[in-house]
Amino acid sequence: MSGPRLSQSAEAARSAAEQAEWNAKKWVWVPDIKEGYIAGYVNDEDEESAEVVLDSGRQVFLPMLLTCAVVDTEDQD
Repeated sequence: MSGPRLSQSAEAARSAAEQAEWNAKKWVWVPDIKEGYIAGYVNDEDEESAEVVLDSGRQVFLPMLLTCAVVDTEDQD
C-alpha cells in the first residue's frame, strides 16, 4: 500500500491552514437594516470600539456595548 500522493498531502495541509486561520478569528453578527445580520470578524478592539471586517471585506467600526442584565421574572410577595 502506498502513501498519499503529494498533491493530496499539500491540499490537506492547505485546508488545515485555512481552517486554523478561520478558527482563530472572533466571529460576530453585525445588525443590518437590509440583510438582518451580516457575519464579520473582529479585526481590532479597544475599550470603546471594535473594528469589524464584514464578509464583503468592508470594515466597520462599532461601539462596544455592555448589554448584560439579569431580570428576575418571579413574583415577589
